[in-house]
Parts: sequence; C-alpha cells; structure tokens
Amino acid sequence: MTKNSDLHFTRFSPSLISKTKPDSEPGEEVYKSSLLVTIVDDEKAICDVLYSWIKSWKYEARILPPPHSLNNLLDTCAATQIFILDYLLTEGNTLDWIPEIKKAYPDCKVLVMTGHADMDTLIRAIRLGATDFLLKPITADLLKHSMARMAQMLESEMKARELLAELKKNNEILETQKKELEFLNTRLLETNKAFSTLAQNLDFDRIEIQKQLSNRIKAEVIPIVKKLQADANTAKYTYELAMLLKTLENIAAGIMEADNPSSALTTAELRVASLIRNGLTSEQIAAKLFISVDTVKTHRKRIRKKLQLTGSNDPLRDFLSEYSEVGA
Repeated sequence: MTKNSDLHFTRFSPSLISKTKPDSEPGEEVYKSSLLVTIVDDEKAICDVLYSWIKSWKYEARILPPPHSLNNLLDTCAATQIFILDYLLTEGNTLDWIPEIKKAYPDCKVLVMTGHADMDTLIRAIRLGATDFLLKPITADLLKHSMARMAQMLESEMKARELLAELKKNNEILETQKKELEFLNTRLLETNKAFSTLAQNLDFDRIEIQKQLSNRIKAEVIPIVKKLQADANTAKYTYELAMLLKTLENIAAGIMEADNPSSALTTAELRVASLIRNGLTSEQIAAKLFISVDTVKTHRKRIRKKLQLTGSNDPLRDFLSEYSEVGA
C-alpha cells in the first residue's frame, strides 16, 4: 500500500468488496453520530455493504438514489459531511462533480473509489479537491481508517472555526472596550481642560479682587493713616502708625506674603518690635508704651520665639532691621 497525508492508493484482490469484517475492540473510539455520509455508486450490492459498515461505526449514512446525477446530489445532500463517490457511474465521471460539491459544501470531505485508475487519475482527483482515493476492492479496515481520518479532519476544522469565531468575538469585545476607553479618555481630557479653564478664571478673579483691594487701600485707607500721622493729637502713636502704614503699603503692593515674619506677631508685639527696630531699650519702650519693663521683656521673648531667634548671638534689632525699614 502506498500512502501519503492526503490520500490512500491501494491494490487488492480481484473482488470488488472484500468481506473482511471490521475490527471491534473494547474501548474503541466511537465517532460522532452527527456525521452524515452519502454513498454514490450505481452498484446496489456495493452500496449496501458500505452502508452496513458505516452504520456499524456509528456514523449516519445514506445512499444516493437514482438518478445518479450531480443535480440530484446537490439537491438532496445538504447535510452531508462526507461523500463517497464511485469514479465511473453509468451516467458519467464523478471527478467532474468534485469542484461543484466543494463549492456548495466547502467543509465537506470527498472520498473517491474505483476499480480502474492510473496515477494521472489519482493526481487529478486530489487536485480537484478529493480528500482520499481508494482502489477497489475495498476492505472494511481500510475504509474505516479513511473515514476516521476524515472525521478527525472535520472535527479539527470545526474546532479551528470555533476558535476563530471566539477570537473574532474577543477581538470585537476588545475593539469595543478600546473605543470606550478612548471615549473616557476624551471625556477626561475635556474635563481636565474645563477644570484648567475654571482654575484660570478663578485665578483671574483673585488677581482682579486683589487689584481692587490694593487700589482701595491706596485711595482710601493710606491717606487716612497719613493724616493721623500728621495730627499732633496722635503723636504718641507715631511708631504704631508707621508700622500700620508700612503694612498697608506692603499689602497694597501685593508683597504681604504668608511667610512675612511680622504676620505671626500680635498688635502689642508689633509695637514693641517697631521700637526695638528704632533702637529703644526695654526701659525706654516701657516708658513709651506705659507698661512695665518685665512686660517688655516678655514681649521680647515671644517675638524671638515666633521669629525663631533662639541663639543669644542673634540680635533682635539687627534681624528686624534686615527684614524691612519701618519709617517713623
């Protein structure tokens, strides 16, 4: 027997059908009963034997009734997965049917059998789309092997189609998720842009408010403080007014920052700090503000602590002088 992956080409004894019984061993694989095999042969005896074997192997089987024509086959065999064709029928050559059968049923398998064939016929049958080619006489074992091989091919191809369909479905799901993510990303970008615009608008509003506040301080508050400085009745508050004026000018100029050292001091501490800056001693400050010397010293300690001047080598007056000029 000569054999390759696509066909069987075998010569046997002169009888058309060998009466060898098919083996039936315990545990032998039972092929799917859903596979339908259609037998096409104009010799009834051969059809009956093939039908009996195929049914015993748990396949569904049918015999194409006369007329043995391509049209009759295509009209009545839509559910067939495996076709067994006799090469030469009374009505003609079945090799010419193969392209039309494969066109109508692309997934089917075609087995061609004949009692008279040469290598050219064999090659032509395979090129036209035949899956297998058997020479009569056909034994049950040989046919069973060929049927099993075609059934396995059909099952493998079916699984491959299922996998491809699943891959296609998964790919469609991924494409849908990709589009959803792209949509969400676009929305996030738009939202971020909206928040950015809102932040810019809030910043513009803040700047505008600061500008209006600065203008009002310059136009309305600072002139009042200057008038108080020029009034003889407020002479004893000269240093306080000077500190107030400087602070207002800083605010109006937009440089009153959160880390300004004086922002942590109380009003009383600001008064003491202003006098220290101008070189007054504790005794002079006490007399000036009508408080005790001990109170002035307590203010000094608190001022140093708030300004983080913990070392004795850090003169308070020098620090205040370096920070800013407080005019009298």
